[in-house]
Amino acid sequence: MFLGTFHHIVAFIQLGGILNWILVGLYLVVLVLAVDRCSYFIRTGYRRKRLVSGIDSAFLASISNDGPNGQEMVFPWPKHYIRSQPVRMIALVFEDRRSTKESLDEAVDREGSSIRREMDRGIEALSVIGNIAPLMGLLGTVTGLMRAFHRIESLGGTVDIAAFSGGIWEAMITTAIGLVVAIPAVVFCRVFEKIVEHRGEDMGYVVSLVSESLYEETTEKPRARQSRESA
Repeated sequence: MFLGTFHHIVAFIQLGGILNWILVGLYLVVLVLAVDRCSYFIRTGYRRKRLVSGIDSAFLASISNDGPNGQEMVFPWPKHYIRSQPVRMIALVFEDRRSTKESLDEAVDREGSSIRREMDRGIEALSVIGNIAPLMGLLGTVTGLMRAFHRIESLGGTVDIAAFSGGIWEAMITTAIGLVVAIPAVVFCRVFEKIVEHRGEDMGYVVSLVSESLYEETTEKPRARQSRESA
């Protein structure tokens, strides 16, 4: 039964010619990219409210105290949050907190660009496939109709309705397959772009929050020292 269904699918695809096989290959690429990106975003997932509440409470205290034993940073979140993009940016700021503000900004920009490229991987390919698949389907339909009309011309203009409708049906298969490829590609592309946009905003927010805390810490310590000396 399985082999019969497989042969039927192969025969159906072959009706549209080589363009159908190219579209099937693109469909497999879409599936691979979608699975890869879904797996990546799930592995690096987090809850925004929990992340921000952790920064606002225990994490800021650990920064001001330089962490336990003066060298380690305590994460007030589940361990898998360490893989998330905002926490990676927080860790970078914490590690480079002794650097100058210019050096810290450059390190943040480099790491942010690297993480952004990591999140964007494969999304551009989905966008390209979503744009070209319908065009390839339309091309297959046009060439199929050209073959159907050429067949009528070769018969001296005698129209066989059955043969003509069969030629049109075969031509339309390519358009249908092109849409089947394009629709999930566009949907996945838009969903992943939204996820990247939201996580990029969270990265900027947490870096701003932690940097502000570090700045307040560096300005408050000299004031406290001056008050002790004057006393």
